[in-house]
Amino acid sequence: EAASAYAAFGCEVQRLPDDIAYPGQKTYDKQPGALDNPGRTEAARPMMLRRVATCVRLIQHMRRLGSGIAGFLARIQPDVVMSGPFHSCGTFDNAFALECRRRKVLHGCYPVSAYHGRKGSVQARFSNLAMGMLPPILKADFDLMNRCMASLFPQWTQTREGRTIFMWEPMTMLAARLTGLLERDIWQKPSPDFDVVFVFNRFSRSLLESNGFPMEKVVTVGVPLLDAAVARSRDPEARRSMLADLGLHEDEPFVLFNVEPSAEHHYCEWERHWQNFRTMMGVVTAQKLPVVLSLHPLCRLEDYLFAESEYGVRIARNWKIHDLYPLCKFVVSFPCSTNLLAETFGKPLAIYDFFGMAQVGSPRA
Repeated sequence: EAASAYAAFGCEVQRLPDDIAYPGQKTYDKQPGALDNPGRTEAARPMMLRRVATCVRLIQHMRRLGSGIAGFLARIQPDVVMSGPFHSCGTFDNAFALECRRRKVLHGCYPVSAYHGRKGSVQARFSNLAMGMLPPILKADFDLMNRCMASLFPQWTQTREGRTIFMWEPMTMLAARLTGLLERDIWQKPSPDFDVVFVFNRFSRSLLESNGFPMEKVVTVGVPLLDAAVARSRDPEARRSMLADLGLHEDEPFVLFNVEPSAEHHYCEWERHWQNFRTMMGVVTAQKLPVVLSLHPLCRLEDYLFAESEYGVRIARNWKIHDLYPLCKFVVSFPCSTNLLAETFGKPLAIYDFFGMAQVGSPRA
């Protein structure tokens, strides 16, 4: 679908070979060494040998990947390469960054969020590990191998409240280091290796500045994604069409509900996820206003269809949350980066927080 859309714009679409592109389903439990801690058992020794063998295989893979991207850029000969603020280790994103530096090709970063900087990156890593979204093998005390790697490469770790963790599984980082694909500052996001970084607003810029980012590289451009949303909100016919698509009358006030993908993001069991979801459906429908649900991209529409018949809400199938913000009466959301849109569009915002992510004193407060 994306390839067809860009081709319609007149773009030449290139596809990476399958062996160096992202796999179709990325899961941490399929990553090298993502096992439960074996402790002081006989299982520890063979696991360490497997991790060394995995590192060797990763080195071979990353060398092929680097050569593939080098040939890719040599064939295309770009003047500029634009990337997202990738969060990866030893993948084609890292290979593009390396080749851009080698070839002196301008490498720019476009944002996907308003949140940037080392502090947020570190906090997210600790939070995601604590919530089960990351494997325990990131802990520095996971086994003897990790303890040795933490001693050899302390810059690969961060410590909070007595817990030390790696950014990535250390054997993967070692393979990336030996093949030149490891970022020079793995904790700063976006990478300072970019030549220019575009950010949404002064808030985003201040996050980078307070985290020691080289500010001569930062340009504030607004949120390009909002251009079409703002234009539609100012066009009476477009507004009527959107509301009709949602089953609403012209200028009918509605509650915009941002669905939390807690089970989809693997920090909550499905049973509790649905309990929380039903609780919130009871809350928002009690307001006696139409309720429109905005699903996270990870949420499957078919999983949530029951809410339409059971609670009388509407699920936005054709519109993203930034499209809906200008039209709603107020917003109910979990702690989400899109909450900044409430200030942009001047909408009242109520945050529901089942997991204490935004409570006073928390890292994301």
